[in-house]
Amino acid sequence: MRVNLSVAIVAMVNSSAIPHVNSTDSNVCPASVTNASSNGNDGEFAWTEAEQGMILGSFFWGYISTNILGGIIAEMYGGHIVLGMGIGITSLLTLLTPVAAYLSTELFIALRVAEGMSEGVTYPAMMSLMASWTPPLERSQAITLIFAGGYFGTVISMPVSGYLSASAWLGGWPACFYCFGALGLLWLIVWAAAATRTPESHPWMSVEEKLYIASSLQQQLHRTNARLSVPWRSIFTSMPFHATAVAHMASAWLFYVLLTELPTYLDHVLHFSLKQDAVVSSLPYIFMWVTSVSCGLLCDHLISSARLSTTSARKLFSSIGLIGPAVLLLGVTYTGCNAVLSVSLLTAAVGVNGAANSGFGCSYLDLAPNFAGTLMGLSNTLANTSGFLAPMMVGALISGQETLDRWRLVFIITAVIIVAGNLFYVIFYTGEVQPWNAPSYRADTRPAELVDAEEVCIVCSHDSNCSDT
Repeated sequence: MRVNLSVAIVAMVNSSAIPHVNSTDSNVCPASVTNASSNGNDGEFAWTEAEQGMILGSFFWGYISTNILGGIIAEMYGGHIVLGMGIGITSLLTLLTPVAAYLSTELFIALRVAEGMSEGVTYPAMMSLMASWTPPLERSQAITLIFAGGYFGTVISMPVSGYLSASAWLGGWPACFYCFGALGLLWLIVWAAAATRTPESHPWMSVEEKLYIASSLQQQLHRTNARLSVPWRSIFTSMPFHATAVAHMASAWLFYVLLTELPTYLDHVLHFSLKQDAVVSSLPYIFMWVTSVSCGLLCDHLISSARLSTTSARKLFSSIGLIGPAVLLLGVTYTGCNAVLSVSLLTAAVGVNGAANSGFGCSYLDLAPNFAGTLMGLSNTLANTSGFLAPMMVGALISGQETLDRWRLVFIITAVIIVAGNLFYVIFYTGEVQPWNAPSYRADTRPAELVDAEEVCIVCSHDSNCSDT
């Protein structure tokens, strides 16, 4: 639901009312007659590049404000509740988007901020859920499969948004928001019927599966009725956590530069039609989905077979996912107006970035599964400042000058940021469970055993053979 605006805004903006660089400039790619005519249906809004950057980024003003709170509440009351409420509210606000856009730009931005606030709780809530649901040796697979769902959604939403925006159905671009908002509400109904906080409380799982998950987490995850106090000082002074947050920020910068600006680049620089733009913009996320899932399987295999330590595996896959895209982006700066080569390199850059999910993406569960939601909330808050800083940077650099030189500078800056972020991660990260994850680490909390045999019996407390386990 946060992706469709990146495509819809191409149809919403009346680009002919905005001053642009002379199309005869030698630093501007020539437009074919077909594509020039197919992009001739301008929208209703005369937003400049700077205003478009603000609109695209406004979602993230709200998004970063609720990440920490979302993680804390998820650890207290259950990630399944927080995730459901976040998606539900976002869906309702998405349905109202066209109305807000037509009423005023200010109201449109305010609604996008509110939408970001409701969706900001989702990733911390998911991380909190995964801490209770994923065995340590299956974390890379689980996280990459779940996160890959987001990429698959992008693969679907971008071309669908393009086709809807180019059609006359429900007014064209408004149909993007009506359709995806309605789908979000349908998802909420299914989630409310099926989701539980922990495997132990799920009615459809076998006792064997519940015991397997609980026993695999017995050395890491605290499960008593007492709530744990978040060790804020230890978190803020933890270099492994800082390393994870920095890598997350670098990866997010790459992701949002391309997620929010790639459709604009394809339209204004390479002169793709709106339908072509939407389809081509989705290609990188198909590759990213494949890379993310396959690297998750490979990473878990390398760790479980003792060929790599957790620390080495995380550093390896983070480096693949960050250094690889940097090299490919630098390649784009030399492709000029070669649309096929430019799109191929950009697709590869986004796709290779999927490997990072098996790197720093798993680090929160490695460091402190008891506080994975809080760690994700803190890191995601910092990382998603890129969601509004990146579009603002692009808008300021482009400023009506849709030239190859201006976009070349965008790609170079992005490459430098992700290389620096990966270097920091490689130097300072360790994949060991941190001592402050243990309940007994804090003086104000009673010494508590981690999940033991007695607590494992919770999973089969209604089974007559529980005493035998």
